Amino acid sequence: MRILSYSNKIIEKICKNLKIGENQQNNILSLFLMIVKDKSLTKILFKRHIDYIILSCIYSICKNSVAKEKDINLQILLQDLLKR
Repeated sequence: MRILSYSNKIIEKICKNLKIGENQQNNILSLFLMIVKDKSLTKILFKRHIDYIILSCIYSICKNSVAKEKDINLQILLQDLLKR
């Protein structure tokens, strides 16, 4: 539970500093929670600092919002994140 509280505070702080909207902030938190809770995605967490995962989620969601204009969806970005 401490990780979720910490990650929520960090996401809020970064989003505020980068002026990321509340809708995107909710999407970032949802993606982060999905990665943390989904057993098939926990391999992303192996030997990674939690801040790295948070920044990757922020990047993915922001990239996705820009990429919507180019018809690239979140699944493609998530697959790319899994390959790293």
